[in-house]
Amino acid sequence: MASTITPDQVRDYMVLVYFGDYRDPFKAAVKRAYLDFNRTLHDFGKNEHRQEIYKQAEQRLITQLQSMLTDEFANQEQYDKWHQDCCGQLIETFRSVGQHKMYYGQAQKWINMALKYLFVLDRELTSRNYQYFHIPIDNIVLEKLATMNEPPVLTTAWSRLDSYEEYLKFQARYRSAFAGIIPMDNEFTLWMK
Repeated sequence: MASTITPDQVRDYMVLVYFGDYRDPFKAAVKRAYLDFNRTLHDFGKNEHRQEIYKQAEQRLITQLQSMLTDEFANQEQYDKWHQDCCGQLIETFRSVGQHKMYYGQAQKWINMALKYLFVLDRELTSRNYQYFHIPIDNIVLEKLATMNEPPVLTTAWSRLDSYEEYLKFQARYRSAFAGIIPMDNEFTLWMK
């Protein structure tokens, strides 16, 4: 008997399995992106304020993403400034609400993966500034880039990166190495290898 399920229905089912309820793509993307790095938040599960920290950080990130995606940046520098400010807000939320340390490496992963997931869920949402997005840095990306001549490198584990300057140099080196290719387009390609 032939299946009556269409390819679009299969895609929707797969997205539902991965993201859960994705009627609010911002909330779904931010929640899923959190799961991609939260294991690196050592002892966060023991923090008595963890639910409040997460809730405030989640809302702050959603607000920042919604605002950024309605603006149109004129250049990479404007986007980079927004990104640094957004990382700083997440780090400050963790510090001020529950005295928990969050590193730039963790903040970038949360932001960059949320943007990647928003692209997957609704490309139109990300179209204005997609060309400026940073790639999420993690062990998989670092491993794939290690085979390059003069790959971008970090001086510490990605999750313990505590210098936005070093992070931004990595992103600039990546953009330079793949000049002419939108960074996230290339990152998707790296993942497929």
